Amino acid sequence: YNRLGEYYIKRERIRDAAETYGTFARLYPAHKESAFMQLKVVEAYQKSNFATLALVAKETFVTQYGVGSRYWRLYDEDMHNRLRPHLQKHLSELAEHFHANAQKTRKVADYQKAARWYRKQITDFPKATRTPKVNFLLAESLYEGQQFRDAITEYEKTAYYYPKNKNSAEAGYAALLAYS
Repeated sequence: YNRLGEYYIKRERIRDAAETYGTFARLYPAHKESAFMQLKVVEAYQKSNFATLALVAKETFVTQYGVGSRYWRLYDEDMHNRLRPHLQKHLSELAEHFHANAQKTRKVADYQKAARWYRKQITDFPKATRTPKVNFLLAESLYEGQQFRDAITEYEKTAYYYPKNKNSAEAGYAALLAYS
């Protein structure tokens, strides 16, 4: 599968390469290399500017191989350490993409999708240095999606739960505004 995918890449048959890598990941979901074959799907689409297909491949990666998944439970901390940077990167990209999309469409459902990805980031990586910022962005997406009670909770978390951070003061003020 890997050699065939590389062959297709060299021939600039990106969709065929991605489909080959993805087929391996689907047929052998518990195989140690399965997650890395799915990463090759993401990489192939990204390098060829197939943004929509790359986005779907990222969602598949995070869902199939993320924290708490069946795959995650099969492997040890060494494998988790190999996956963690990819998961954090793709979760962040998904959340930011869907938040930006929601800001364009102004649809509540789109804000909820962004919030779901922000929440997953926070849940999966609660001690990451970026978590206070992610929590603030979660609050922003909730506020913009008119889910004010939830936004207040998340703004207050950013302001008071996490150690003082760049968004603490703004989050505290935004919580007061959300109350009104």
